[in-house]
Amino acid sequence: MLQKIAKLITNNFGLKVLAVIVAVIFWLIIVNVEDPERTRVFSVPVTIENADYLEDMGKTYEVLNDSDTITFTVTAQRSVIERVDAEDFVAVANMQDIVNMSQIPITITAQKYANQLTINQRTQYVELNVENVVSKTFDIKMDEEGTPPKGYSLSESSLAPESVEVTGPESVVNSIKTASVQVKLNSLKADSQQTAEIMLYDSSGNKVSKDRLTLSSNKVTISMGVLQQKTVPVNYETSGKLEDGYRLKGISGTPESVKIQGRPETLKGIESILVRGNALNITGLRADKTIELNLEDYLPEGVTLAQGQDGTASVEIEIEASAERTFEVPSSNIDLINIPEGYQAAALDDTVKVSLTGFAGDLDKISAGDITGSADLSDLKEGTQTVDVTLTGDYDIAETPVIRVTLTREESQDPGNAGDNTDTDPNAE
Repeated sequence: MLQKIAKLITNNFGLKVLAVIVAVIFWLIIVNVEDPERTRVFSVPVTIENADYLEDMGKTYEVLNDSDTITFTVTAQRSVIERVDAEDFVAVANMQDIVNMSQIPITITAQKYANQLTINQRTQYVELNVENVVSKTFDIKMDEEGTPPKGYSLSESSLAPESVEVTGPESVVNSIKTASVQVKLNSLKADSQQTAEIMLYDSSGNKVSKDRLTLSSNKVTISMGVLQQKTVPVNYETSGKLEDGYRLKGISGTPESVKIQGRPETLKGIESILVRGNALNITGLRADKTIELNLEDYLPEGVTLAQGQDGTASVEIEIEASAERTFEVPSSNIDLINIPEGYQAAALDDTVKVSLTGFAGDLDKISAGDITGSADLSDLKEGTQTVDVTLTGDYDIAETPVIRVTLTREESQDPGNAGDNTDTDPNAE
C-alpha cells in the first residue's frame, strides 16, 4: 500500500511542483488585483476640550476607569489599512457636551485616508467624577527627625510660610488632617536653613496625594537656631544678717550642677551659676529653713536651661543658736598671783567651774584641760575666801568663774629672839 502511495507522489514529480508554483502565483495576482477589505483594532488617548468649562462653574473632575483611552476598530481595503497607525486618529471629548455631570461623548476622526476608512464606533464616553472645588488653610507643623549631636540643642525654629492653602476636590481636601514638613537634626551644629516639601496627611497618618490639589506653596524654608550646652556648678549664697546669738551653720542646694545652653560666645565666660539675693535672705531666722526657687531667675542674659533640665532648686539653710557649756577646769590651771607678803595660799577645790557661751561647733573644740587663768589675791586677808578668776584667752564667759582659796601666815622664827621667853629677875643688877 505504501509503495503505491509513494509511486503516486513521485510519478511526474517535477510537473506537480510546477503546478503548485503556478497556483500560488495566480492566487497572489488575484489578491492584489481585487484588494479585499480588512479590519484593525486601534487604541488612542482622548483629548478633553474646553476643560475649563467645569472650572468656571467652581467644579473639578476626575476621569474614571481609564476611560480617557478609547479602543475602536477601523475597516478599509488592505492597501489602505496597512498604511494607517494609531497616531492617524484623534479622539475628542468636548466638556461642553457633558451629560448628567458624569459622561462626555467621544468623537473619533481620521487624520488621513478619511474617505477610505470606516470607523466602527458605538457611542463611547469619558466617565467623570465631578466635585465642587474647595479651599482650606492649614498650619504647617515641623516634624523633627533625630536629635542634635551631643552638646548641642535646637533653640528656635521658624517656617516661611507658616501655613498653606490647599485647593482641590472637596472630598480630597476634606480628607486632609495636617500639613507638615520634616527636618533632620542629626548633624545640626550651627544655625542653618533647610528647604523641605510640604506633605499632607489624613487622620490616620497616611499621605494624601497632591496630584489633584493646588498648594499656595509646595515648599517651606525652615530657619533653625542652634545652642551649645554646658554643665556648670551651682553656688548658693545667703544675704541679710542674723540676730546676735545666731549664726549660719551651713547652706546647701540641690542640684549641685545644672546643664545650661546658649550661644558659644556667651557660654565661654560662664563657669558657675550663683544663686543669691532676697530669696535667700536670712534676716530674722532662728531655725533651719528649706527654700524652693527657680534657677531660671538666676541665669545670665542669653542663657537658658537645657531641654529636659529641671529648673527647681531646693536650698537647705542651717541656723545655729548660741549655747552655754560648763567645764570642770583643774584648779592647778589657775595661777594664784599677788599673794600678800608673809602669807601662803592654796586652792580648796580640785576643780573650778567655768561656764562659757558659744556655738556648739566652737565649744566642741574646747577641752577643760586647755582652759587656764589666774586669781589675784593682792587684797585678801588671812582666812578662806572666794576670788574671781580671769581666764587666759578670748572666751565668751556666761558668768565670772571663781575659786575658793585659803590664805595663811607663813610660820617663821627670829634667831635673835630665842631667849625672849626666859623669866628675868627684876632684882638682879
